[in-house]
Amino acid sequence: MKNWKLLPLVLVLGFYACQDSDDMALDEGLIDSELTESLLSAETSSESTYEEIDLAVDESFEFSFEDGASGRVESERDKNRKGIHGRRLWKSRHFGEDCAEVEHDTTTNTIIIDFGDGCEGRNGVVRSGKIIITYSEEQDTIDAWKSVTFEDFFVDSVQVEGVKTHTIIAIDENGNKTTLSTLVGGKMTFPDGTFATRDSEKTRFRFRGETLEDSYATVFGWAEGANAEGVAYTMNIDESELLLFQGGCFEDGKGFIPVSGIKTITKGEDVIILNYGDGECDNLVTATVNGETKVYELTGRGRKVVRG
Repeated sequence: MKNWKLLPLVLVLGFYACQDSDDMALDEGLIDSELTESLLSAETSSESTYEEIDLAVDESFEFSFEDGASGRVESERDKNRKGIHGRRLWKSRHFGEDCAEVEHDTTTNTIIIDFGDGCEGRNGVVRSGKIIITYSEEQDTIDAWKSVTFEDFFVDSVQVEGVKTHTIIAIDENGNKTTLSTLVGGKMTFPDGTFATRDSEKTRFRFRGETLEDSYATVFGWAEGANAEGVAYTMNIDESELLLFQGGCFEDGKGFIPVSGIKTITKGEDVIILNYGDGECDNLVTATVNGETKVYELTGRGRKVVRG
């Protein structure tokens, strides 16, 4: 098994769904239908979007607590009181050098990632607006939490909304954390005014290796939502078939698509099984419906190419 470094999350963003017919039934043609492609596109783009956001939160949080993160030299008096407030350029390996400013207010336990009016990061993704993080007084302990909201936050002209909360539920002997991550009121609004929705609850383990290539994250849990045509669906990842995100895949711009694991997407009586493979950074997924299979090549914006 190859290893990975985050979360993001994610984050890599877009949320474009194909056209769909709400009354389409499960039959021999479903594997080639607009329903399969629409739900696959919606689930893929949502997963990659919020995964990238999780990564941005993790990286900016660590960045904010580095020595000197207040943006000025601290006096002894400063070190012994709360309220140090700083703002500085964020040098992220994943999102591009100096592509955002990070403001940290220790009085209110708030971190703001500000992409301004538009900032092009790695892989040509343009982000604007703010990701706002509030956090508990205690960190790196069981039950410590972070809450994430958005202010006019866009990725490639798609607005992202919702409230994400991460709560630490376990810490191993090496300091790697398992978190319970929830998304409430998730919404992605497209330039034409249509939108997709999502709520989720997932358990995430993140292994932080010495290098990006030696790091990874695993995820299991559930989500529910609707695509841009208003078609409702649910998604489940069983703990025995959890998703794997590999850090080494980020170098090729593929880190926000799982490299292994299985998802089950359900719409009414229609069921689509997605198998992400054996650990290769190939962005391929095999969709199985009613015994028929088809392979899709994915991007963070959903289905890209049918491979067979």
